[in-house]
Amino acid sequence: MTQILKHGDGYLLKPLQASPKKEREENFYRRVFSQSDDPDFLTLRKFIPNFYGVHVEHVNGQEQRYLQLEDLTEGFHQPCIMDVKVGARTWGPDASQWKQSIEE
Repeated sequence: MTQILKHGDGYLLKPLQASPKKEREENFYRRVFSQSDDPDFLTLRKFIPNFYGVHVEHVNGQEQRYLQLEDLTEGFHQPCIMDVKVGARTWGPDASQWKQSIEE
């Protein structure tokens, strides 16, 4: 289970999941928020939280990496959040046959 940590400075720390998901997710945010003036990235930035980089903590000798993201719920008393997936497929390109079969 992924647990989001709320920081007092108005951002969230979202743990990066195990490989290869963590590389894909981190690379996605880095590409979208790069200095690129790609019109697709500029449009996409309007719909996702701002990305402030990756925060690294060491706990019991283990490195844990977190995405540092804008807290879009800041200032709301009882926010409602919806996680929307876009597309016809719900599995990644590296998903097993088993994962694909249960998602179809």
